Amino acid sequence: TGTSTRDAAVGSEVSGDAVGGSRTAWDDGSAWEGGAVRYTASGSLWASAIVAGFAAAAVWTFPGGAFPVATLGCGLALFAFASGRRIIPATLLVVHLAFFTQSALEIWR
Repeated sequence: TGTSTRDAAVGSEVSGDAVGGSRTAWDDGSAWEGGAVRYTASGSLWASAIVAGFAAAAVWTFPGGAFPVATLGCGLALFAFASGRRIIPATLLVVHLAFFTQSALEIWR
């Protein structure tokens, strides 16, 4: 009834009908491929690297504090795998697990 394709697309998008084969950007995986999750995971990668320095210092000065810091680093390194990189997060995960183990041995000795 005289509606343009743009108006039809906007109307379909607002009503929740499929536009271009998917309902939202989250449904087609674009948020995982290059959106917010990937950028957040890249930030998590850097945060894990920074936390590694704090965990290294805490292992020898305050092992009780190194335990939660290393746990945080492990979590950050695990989330960093969503950034598309594999070797750096795996290396950071191993480093944080080593700090975690060392601090646990110091605590329970």
